[in-house]
Amino acid sequence: MVEDIYENSVGVTREKVLATTKLELLRYGIKSTSTTNPYISINVNVLDITVGERVVGQAYHVAIGLSKNEFEADTYYFDRKTSRSGMIIRSTYEDFERAFKQYLEEFLVDYLETNME
Repeated sequence: MVEDIYENSVGVTREKVLATTKLELLRYGIKSTSTTNPYISINVNVLDITVGERVVGQAYHVAIGLSKNEFEADTYYFDRKTSRSGMIIRSTYEDFERAFKQYLEEFLVDYLETNME
């Protein structure tokens, strides 16, 4: 699940992050479905950095984690042991995408190593 992303000057959108995530999951042999529980939860915040009236870059916060809904127990958790987050300052969508893929890859490797039998 990718949370909504506010409009920004670089063009980071929920749809682009979702497409990148699905492609990376497939690269690791993981098929995504709309009914998976637990599921990967992704939160991206983009803030344009301005000097005067001019946009000079963007700051991003990316959080990737494993979430699970327990409907019988009416609970929800976000597994911090397998989460990745960080702040990056970049100026193009390609820079953001490269950093996002790195975070996602670190998360997936950690998850797979932790859950291999």
